[in-house]
Amino acid sequence: MIGLILKVFVVIGVLITGTLLALNVANVWNPGTLSITAPDVEACHRWLAANHPNRQTELVQVRWVWTAKDYGWGCHIEFGDFDVLTVTPMPR
Repeated sequence: MIGLILKVFVVIGVLITGTLLALNVANVWNPGTLSITAPDVEACHRWLAANHPNRQTELVQVRWVWTAKDYGWGCHIEFGDFDVLTVTPMPR
């Protein structure tokens, strides 16, 4: 019985490892790109000062962004009611 339980866990581990390896080869997932906590918003402020120095912002946040080409943490910037800018990937 213990051998059967051990075999089940080994098969589950192989499936998880194979799935992560396939995602890594397809460049969908790379170790270190996913994090549970949001990065500091200061990188968004630096990017904003370099690219839009004269614009007044109402809101600058770090949000989890999922776009057609990129996913992960990114900057969500609101200048006014309908003027929204999303910067992905997260600037350094």
